[in-house]
Amino acid sequence: MKKAFLATMGMGILASMTIASATTGFADEAEAKDSTANFTITAKDPGNPTDPDNGTLTLKEVPSFNYGVLEASSIYSGFTGKAAQAEGKVLVSDTRLGTSDWTLTANMDKFTNSKTSLEGAALDLSAIGTLGEDFTGVIKDDKSPVELAKGNGSHGKDEFLISAENAKLTLGANPKANLAADDAFETTINWNLSSSQPVAPTA
Repeated sequence: MKKAFLATMGMGILASMTIASATTGFADEAEAKDSTANFTITAKDPGNPTDPDNGTLTLKEVPSFNYGVLEASSIYSGFTGKAAQAEGKVLVSDTRLGTSDWTLTANMDKFTNSKTSLEGAALDLSAIGTLGEDFTGVIKDDKSPVELAKGNGSHGKDEFLISAENAKLTLGANPKANLAADDAFETTINWNLSSSQPVAPTA
């Protein structure tokens, strides 16, 4: 949802003029006056009545990664640093008033299919946010949360574009894995955005 910082803006202008006298020439100039211009700040989008008055901190987009087709031998022996098939994007939006402080963490479970669970997976991610934050960390398949990025005090939309080369998968050796042709393995990455400030204030 869009957030508008500029809600209203008003400006008054005072103009004056003098009238020439037919008998004494030009009259003295009228007294000078001052006027003002002002505006008021709000985080609420006037076009969206459900938008909280104090703005929101939102995790708008998270990536999924595909690592293509792997040979069975690479599962048995393990591999390191396999790049993803395509880039991914993380998008954080912070339109709250006051301090912008947030932390992004992620965790994941083991790669599994209906009959087999693989051991020793790790996802190595890195990127730079459009607002300047570093995004980096290695997510292991033990469900332990890993801090990937922290807000640097800047508000707005913060996009982390993770190139395919910067989304690398490592897998430990699984010599006892029960594999068959066309087996597909998948894991879920859990993303969590938190802050010491209210994330979305109640109305």
